[in-house]
Amino acid sequence: MSERDFKTIYLSADERGKLRLLARFAFDLTIEARATYAPQGELITDDRRIRAINELQHRVLSRLSSLADGEMHDRADEEQFADLLITAAAECRCTYAINESVQWHRGNSPGVSAAGKKAG
Repeated sequence: MSERDFKTIYLSADERGKLRLLARFAFDLTIEARATYAPQGELITDDRRIRAINELQHRVLSRLSSLADGEMHDRADEEQFADLLITAAAECRCTYAINESVQWHRGNSPGVSAAGKKAG
C-alpha cells in the first residue's frame, strides 16, 4: 500500500513537494542504515544491506540535487525514478523508510494541520 502511495504522492507533487518528500525519505534511510550497526561498538553486521542503502541514498541525493538545481524531468522519467526507488527500497529491506515518508507527508503537507487532518 505505502509503495503505491509513495509513487502517487511523488508523481503528483510539485518541485518543492518532491524536494521535501525525497529529503524526508533520505532522512528515513539513515534510520534504516542504523539497523546494520552492531549493538556494541563500531562494527557493521550486514555489509550487503548497508551497501544497498548507500546506493539508494546516492540515487535519492542525486535527484534532490538535480531538483534543487532546477532540472526538469518528464513524466516518464519521474515514473521510472519512483519505480526504481520503490524496487531498491524493497530489495534492501527499507520499506520502513517508504512508510515513514508517506506518513510524514500526510501529516506535514501544505494544507495539513498539526493533527494531520486536512485544513479547510
